[in-house]
Amino acid sequence: LATAAGVAQLGPLTLDATLDGPPSALALRLALEAGGLRADSDGMVNFDHRSGEIVLSVNEFGPISALAGLDLQGGTRLTLRAALTPGATHLEAEGSVALTGGPAPLPALIGRDAKLRLVADVNGGNLLLTHFSLTGAAASATAQGTMKGDTLDVGWSLGLAELRLLAPTLDGALQATGRVAGPLTDLTARADLTGTVTPAGIKGGLPPGIEGGLPPGMAGGPLTAHIEAHGLPGAPRGKITASGHFAGAPLDLAVDLARQPDGTLDVKIERAAWRSAHLQGSLSLPSGALVPIGRVDLKFDRLADLAPLLGRPLSGAVMATLDSTAQHARLNLEARNAGLAGIASAGIVKLAAEIADPAHPVVKMKLLVETLRHHAIPDPVRLTADAALDIHARQATISTLNAGWNKEALRLLNPVRVSFADIITIDRLRLGLRQAVFEAAGQLAPTLDLTASLRGVTPDLAALFAPGLQADGLLGADVRLIGPPARPSGTIRIDASGLRPRGGAARGLPPAKFNATANLADGRANIDARLTAGTATLAVAGLAPLAGGPIDLRADGTVNLALLEPLLSAAGRRIGGQVALSASLRGTLAEPRIDGQVSLTNGTIQDYATGLHLTAIAATLHGEGGILRIDRFTGRAGPNQGRVDMAGSIGVLAPGMPIDLTLTARNARPLSNDLLSATFDADLALRGPASDDLTLSGTIKLLRADIRLPERLPASIPVLKITRPGARPPPPAPGPDIRLDLTLNAPRQIFVRGRGLDAELGGSVHLAGTLANPQPDGRFQLRRGDFSLAGQTLTFSKGEIGFDGASLADPSLNFLASRSGTGVTANLAITGTASSPKITLSSSPPLPQDEVLAQLLLGRSAITLQPLELAQIAAALASLTGATSGIGDPLNSVRTELGLDRLSIGSNGGGSTLNAGRYVAPGVYVGARQSLSGSGTQSVVQIDIAKGLKLEGSLGTGTASATGSQSGQGSGVAVIYERDY
Repeated sequence: LATAAGVAQLGPLTLDATLDGPPSALALRLALEAGGLRADSDGMVNFDHRSGEIVLSVNEFGPISALAGLDLQGGTRLTLRAALTPGATHLEAEGSVALTGGPAPLPALIGRDAKLRLVADVNGGNLLLTHFSLTGAAASATAQGTMKGDTLDVGWSLGLAELRLLAPTLDGALQATGRVAGPLTDLTARADLTGTVTPAGIKGGLPPGIEGGLPPGMAGGPLTAHIEAHGLPGAPRGKITASGHFAGAPLDLAVDLARQPDGTLDVKIERAAWRSAHLQGSLSLPSGALVPIGRVDLKFDRLADLAPLLGRPLSGAVMATLDSTAQHARLNLEARNAGLAGIASAGIVKLAAEIADPAHPVVKMKLLVETLRHHAIPDPVRLTADAALDIHARQATISTLNAGWNKEALRLLNPVRVSFADIITIDRLRLGLRQAVFEAAGQLAPTLDLTASLRGVTPDLAALFAPGLQADGLLGADVRLIGPPARPSGTIRIDASGLRPRGGAARGLPPAKFNATANLADGRANIDARLTAGTATLAVAGLAPLAGGPIDLRADGTVNLALLEPLLSAAGRRIGGQVALSASLRGTLAEPRIDGQVSLTNGTIQDYATGLHLTAIAATLHGEGGILRIDRFTGRAGPNQGRVDMAGSIGVLAPGMPIDLTLTARNARPLSNDLLSATFDADLALRGPASDDLTLSGTIKLLRADIRLPERLPASIPVLKITRPGARPPPPAPGPDIRLDLTLNAPRQIFVRGRGLDAELGGSVHLAGTLANPQPDGRFQLRRGDFSLAGQTLTFSKGEIGFDGASLADPSLNFLASRSGTGVTANLAITGTASSPKITLSSSPPLPQDEVLAQLLLGRSAITLQPLELAQIAAALASLTGATSGIGDPLNSVRTELGLDRLSIGSNGGGSTLNAGRYVAPGVYVGARQSLSGSGTQSVVQIDIAKGLKLEGSLGTGTASATGSQSGQGSGVAVIYERDY
């Protein structure tokens, strides 16, 4: 019985039945087992003889439906009533059906609370169906009628409230009514269908990718169809007609169908028209034949008409003709400008197929595709192919295949045979592209038994799709697979050698070699891979799942970072040190776990442009689960045993990748260049999720900073903006989104020197904003300062370096030195920024620039100057503009060589003096003062007591001075108070 019903044979069957309970309320329990499946009706059937009702309850369809080869989930509860009279039986059934799972679209059509009702009478061999109805969530059915002997007369109706459950691209509702009547050997069936069909998405907008709107009336209209058939089931013949609106356009369809006594099926298409599509012709398909006889013409002028039905934007037109006789068949198809937006398009597609003997069909085909475009291929492709298809043998032979684009050609190197019967096989496929050859042979389905290889692949092939890639090397692969496609077994091997970029700085890298083998078995791959480049090595081995399952991989490797110098040296950078890796990856793809260690010894980082230099770097990073811990990171930063230390953790696999790092620096000078060098202590923390709200906070204490202004610059520097024709400027690289909360403290010893300026400042700056866009707030105030110009020293009365809204790397400058005499006050101001300082001269009352210089340098009018003094003024002007040449400021050069904080020439009413010295401790200055006349020498000690208040002691060879002589003579002690006005 199972075999006759189309269900697999079940094997031995066992049935157990138990009847218990009082006579007034018997309970029947059934247990059915067949073919390893079991259905248990615990509490399923109950019988109450007093009311004559049988209550049938099925809690779960699964075990029972499995016996019939179905997969249904749900249950039912039915109440059955039977009334027996002599010679007749009256039956009624009523209840509910719940379908929660199973083949689509049944669960959606029936739902969880479908109502079922049946009323019927059986009298001998006659059946009277008074009522049958099933009302589900989206579908309903009714039937009523009689069967008297072998004559049937039944009327029926079907309703579908949501057409999209059957066809996802359509919306609408359909109703069908019909009748089946006549002898069982010669039935007549009629059906009428009405409804409205609309492309899915019209109510809520157009399908994705469809532009330009839909033709008018696409929202739809009424659709009617009529089906009439006679001679069922032995010699059916009938007609299908339809008219109205389908998907908002007129539809006209008329098709006649008939099956001859010899089994031949005749189909005559009187008319079929919808939008720009037209189909007409007639065909006959003899019993057992694979190719119909007759002629059919199809013309579809606008494939875009199908876009709303398919949900994808189409374009182009198609024409096709099938013309066949008992001896010969020909199919011609041509498409123009046909395409699917975003995927592919073709200017011309021509397919010609011929069958010499339709009784033993072998189809010979020629295919031509012109201007084939695909989003992954930058240039259009031309494709030609010749093939023969043996329909009886279910085998195809492709004799030629050529695809060409941009002077490239993919070609079939020899004919290949493909069998697609119960087993799909391929007999030695060989494809060539340049010097690369791909070969494959074996079985593809239902199980794999495939051998494939790839030889002669170079990086030039990848350049076809990535034109900027220029590299050398050779790649090959071998594949052997057997077993089910979902869980194959076998071996995959990849070998590559000589891999390296062809040009640029990376050309200096050593060639890389890569070898990998993966042995597949039981849904897992046993991997053994090794990468070498010069002395660098990386080995990966272990098990990886092909789908779900555990991972067990281990990686070990070493690399000398000096290997990367060819990449970094061109940019003025240098890196060194030995890195060792020993790590493992376990867990699953969904929840991986990383364990292991990375260590760095004798590390060096240097950037010649910025002056960054860290040496003797030693680091140990430890992975534990999804957390990377920095157990140790230490390095030397500058002289005097300066060092930098870092520790913390990074949640590499945790949501948001949380970071918790601390950095400390003591007496560190990691930056030192021609413009800036700084020694500092720091206590910093970097905390927060990397994906959002990562914050760098802490305090940096500047112990000493030297800012050197460029000595020689032209009066102006033109900046040329170069744009290459047709080239778009690269987008700016986004900076790290790291919030800043840093405080920079520098009580003293911030020295600004250059272009005659010699100043010491102190202060505090707070950094907010982000690392990509820092927002400094604060300033450094002048503690003392002077300006040397043409052999004269001017003392600054005020000065500051400001960061309020200025760039952190280019702060603003504001210094002022003045000299009064003969009724004139001359001023020298230094403003602008550190990278572009501006020196201006002014006076009260206003005077020409040479007059201001004369007052500043010599204290008298320019009209009283001698020629040598005028030359001195001219040299001073050239120095102020930055256009001077030569060695710049010789005193600054000597000061730098001697390691002094101060070296300047001063003057008083009695002559000029040379001052030199340095800070031996914060706030303690020791120096010497020598009279240029040779009349005396002093040793000087200055101690900062408070802001603006200093204690000075001097010991000299001349007469003592209670006021602290500035002449280079005598000894004394003085209290000095300075105030800026």
